Amino acid sequence: MTSLTTIGAMIPKHLDIWEFSEDRHAMLSTELRPGERLSWVGCPHPFRYAAKALPVALTGILLAGFAGFVLAGLFGFQWPTVAQLAHPFAAAVLLLLIAALGMMFWPLWLGFKAGRTFYAITTQRVLIFDGGLFSTVVRSFAPECLSQLRRRQYRDGFGDLLFEASCDQIETTGPADSTAGFYAVADIQTVENLVRKLINPDPPKQMDLLRPPYRL
Repeated sequence: MTSLTTIGAMIPKHLDIWEFSEDRHAMLSTELRPGERLSWVGCPHPFRYAAKALPVALTGILLAGFAGFVLAGLFGFQWPTVAQLAHPFAAAVLLLLIAALGMMFWPLWLGFKAGRTFYAITTQRVLIFDGGLFSTVVRSFAPECLSQLRRRQYRDGFGDLLFEASCDQIETTGPADSTAGFYAVADIQTVENLVRKLINPDPPKQMDLLRPPYRL
């Protein structure tokens, strides 16, 4: 277990990272292995992270309006009784309305989730701390497991970095998924360069690329 003071010393000073809270210090202190050092730490921007759910929220608004209109017409635009709500068709529309309301508030959930999620790149692996309501799912990716990096970047430097987990050496405390990534992160190109450096720490020099292959 790495001490909190050591964790703070590991955070690179040249990177513009968010205020590293004490609970995140504690999570990293228990997760880092002996001799492992941090190269980068970051977290998703709450509003940008929540914006991913705007299409879902708009769809929820349309469904909620449709379900509400159907229920109002079904009950004669009057307050329904328990017997009317127990009707199979009314119950199905009511469930649709509840699901639509959940879709409407999905961006709020993602905004809350962004405040409990953070990412880290170390000298040995990539870490994703996926925060939830009551727990945090920690996913660990060794360099040899990372492939097919895809960067989506906006003009202000924010963006997403997605990658495929191409082997079975994935350590996770939750359900496994072959696709993972960093979402709504600042200076995403720098983050991609750090991941690529982790995957290939010693890229071939330009002269080596120009040199013809040796033949016996």
